Amino acid sequence: MVAAPITSGDTALRSARLIIADALHINQKPVPKRLAISLPIFVAVALFLWFNVADADGFNVIWRYFGWANQTLAVFTLWTITAWLTKEKKGSWYVVTLIPACFMTAVTLTFILVDKVGFSLGYDLNYILGCIIFLVSLVTFFILKNRKHNA
Repeated sequence: MVAAPITSGDTALRSARLIIADALHINQKPVPKRLAISLPIFVAVALFLWFNVADADGFNVIWRYFGWANQTLAVFTLWTITAWLTKEKKGSWYVVTLIPACFMTAVTLTFILVDKVGFSLGYDLNYILGCIIFLVSLVTFFILKNRKHNA
């Protein structure tokens, strides 16, 4: 049980360091350059851990944001693949990712709108908001797709 979070954390921190190094074009062979990127990441993680211990509900708050961020990453990935399939004219294969993209867009936006860590609009609205967001994202995709196609 302990190994999974530790290896996930190790992978996440290493990935963060490599992404930052790649974006800033910093060679990671010299140890001082690795430390220059790693130390700020460790400080951020230490602050999250402190918040987790200092606030009785800290872990739950962090976990909700982590879950939302993870699902938001899925949204961007699905939309990116959908756009690529559309741009590359792969027939109707874009529908394979379009429907999940619309669904995950609705899920992530509805969460932020109704949850107490977001806008706290209340759970009574969540099904209606989710359906509206799904339909708006679907219609927006086809409007943009047709506008690009006709241009």
